[in-house]
Amino acid sequence: DFLHKEEYDTALIYFNKSLEYQKSAKNKQGQMKSLYKIALIYYLQNDLINAEKNALKSLELAQNTGYPLRITDASSLLADIYKKQNNWKKAYNMYELSVKMRDSIGNAKNQKITLKRQMQYEYEKQAAIDSITFAKELEIKNLQAKKSRTQRNYMFAGLIVLTIFLTFIFKNYKQKQEANILLEKQKQEIQTQADNLQKANEEISRKNKNITDSINYASRIQAALLPSQNLFGKFFSDYFIFYKPKDIVSGDFYYLKQIDDFLVYAVADCTGHGVPGAFVSLLGIAFLNEIIRKKEVQTAAQILEELRYEVKMSLNKNNAESRTNDGMDIALCIINTNTKKLQFAGAYNPLYIIRNEELTEIEADKMPAGIFIKEDKPFTNNEIQLKKGDRLYMFSDGYIDQCRVACTKKYSTKHFKELLLNISSKPMQEQKNILEKTLNEGSGNYKQIDDILVTGIKI
Repeated sequence: DFLHKEEYDTALIYFNKSLEYQKSAKNKQGQMKSLYKIALIYYLQNDLINAEKNALKSLELAQNTGYPLRITDASSLLADIYKKQNNWKKAYNMYELSVKMRDSIGNAKNQKITLKRQMQYEYEKQAAIDSITFAKELEIKNLQAKKSRTQRNYMFAGLIVLTIFLTFIFKNYKQKQEANILLEKQKQEIQTQADNLQKANEEISRKNKNITDSINYASRIQAALLPSQNLFGKFFSDYFIFYKPKDIVSGDFYYLKQIDDFLVYAVADCTGHGVPGAFVSLLGIAFLNEIIRKKEVQTAAQILEELRYEVKMSLNKNNAESRTNDGMDIALCIINTNTKKLQFAGAYNPLYIIRNEELTEIEADKMPAGIFIKEDKPFTNNEIQLKKGDRLYMFSDGYIDQCRVACTKKYSTKHFKELLLNISSKPMQEQKNILEKTLNEGSGNYKQIDDILVTGIKI
């Protein structure tokens, strides 16, 4: 309670309420107890005046009603109060009264205990005498009854045991019979499921093989449409193509075509990868072939604008399924083989030129060659005079994205530029090997997330 928790103010409030209640109920014993508790709290709070006042009230009420226990409590507390007040005479008187009442209570208890024990002895003595005769008569009757009960109990016990035994045997037989039926049914169901699963697995394997065969065939078609290594070797003194599809077929492609004295050279990254990306790449190659075959286009920017138109017309036939980013990111160059003059236009993908150990970025326009959420604008046509020994690099975003995921989240285009600068003086094939080694060492066990394409040529 609050007194034991030393929450004296709260305890004082509740004991004062208790005192008022005991007064209204005219319960003198309750009043004595409440007054004593109030006096004790004041004493613990060192408020000796209020402690004495309430303790005297409790003592007076206890003496008037002749309640020794309460007289003992109140006088003992008053003795402690007077000690603190250095009133030794009153303290001694109260202490004497408290001892007297305590002894009185003890004597009364002893008398009651002695009387109770004497009465108990007399009662037990008489009861023992009466019980001897009764016990003898009762013993004879009990023996007879016990014999009858024993015989009857044996008979009932035998019947019960027999009934339980027969019930157990019958129940066990039924359970085994039901279990055998259930087991046989489950066995048949499991076998049926196993057969169905086997058939499903065989069907899935067959379809997977058909799909894989189809994709492999599509890969051969895609590879046939890509320019050959010999074609690159015919026009460039040194080159490399680092081409690593995420799946069997790729959404990235590279392009090289000679038209009279011009070379059209491009690297593209189509929407998606795998089969969807590969289909878009086939469209891109076909559209570029058609645009260049017409010989009506004069600049790299015009080629991209024609390509964007063809892609949009092709992919936007079903408006419900077209998306705002369907198409391709592409870097495209036209190189005059006589004058070494280069035109460049880019849809998101830039061109890097390294000359005299300095890297120049020819920026691309921030829009795709395809469906775009914003209004279409003309592509920018850039013209650069190339020099012997210039190194040109075009690429998709796959290499940088893979390094960012696998190597470090802080990997950026800046790091990629630094890598190209560091290796640009080496032969192109060695550059490719370094790019591949850097990617493999950084990726470790990370799964490839996108198609990867990086190309480099030396003028």
